[in-house]
Formats: sequence, C-alpha cells, structure tokens
Amino acid sequence: MLDRNKLDRLLSEYGSLVWNKWNAPEDAVYIGRGSLYGNPIPLSNPKDEDERVKCIDQFLVYLISRLKSDPIFAGAVMSLRSRDLKCYCSNGKCSKSEGARYCHGHVLLKAAELLHSYTLNEAISILTDLRES
Repeated sequence: MLDRNKLDRLLSEYGSLVWNKWNAPEDAVYIGRGSLYGNPIPLSNPKDEDERVKCIDQFLVYLISRLKSDPIFAGAVMSLRSRDLKCYCSNGKCSKSEGARYCHGHVLLKAAELLHSYTLNEAISILTDLRES
C-alpha cells in the first residue's frame, strides 16, 4: 500500500508540477474529476490525511488496472510527462512544510515518467511494486 513515506518521495520529485486549480500556470493540464485523468475514488474529507493517503492508494490500483486494459489511456498518461497539472489538492510545492498536499497527480507524473522510460508492462510492474513494497 502507498504510505506517507512513498507519497513524500513522490511529492518531493513531482510537487513542483502539481498545482491547485486556482494558482496553476495557464497551460497546466486539468486532472480533476470529470477529466480523463480524474480520480474516481471519492474523498469525503479533504482535510483527513489518512483518508487522502488511502484515496491515492486506491487511485494507484485503478490506474494500474486502466493502464493494463486501455493502451490509448496509457498513451494519454505518457503525454503528461514533465507537464504542469492542476487539480484541487496541491500548490506547486515539494513538501508538506510548504503547504503541499498529496494528490493523485503525483502518481500520474510518476506513471508518465515510467511510461517514457520502460515498456508498458515494465512500467506497470514498477507501479505495482511501488504499491506493494
């Protein structure tokens, strides 16, 4: 399962690219609900960090399944590599001490990076290991 330590590493690596919808660069890709990249797992209390961690973990399970079954979606995720993303969660910062919050966008950027560097099956395997290790 994803935990705070793993999410902290993703936040450190990709936090500068995941923004809140209201402070994002103009060319940022919207990844919130209703978009191709939206997290279908509901978050009932955005201030509950434990719930947020579980929600992002469940999103990773969903993402792995969707990558396995939908090569067009995999290509769309790959296109997010190094792009600014906007959601409702974070603020473009790389640490919780700067007010950043965990977001499924950090997982999407990790997946995009892996899809650029590995085959689809290898990327899926690495994402699976990220969750299970």
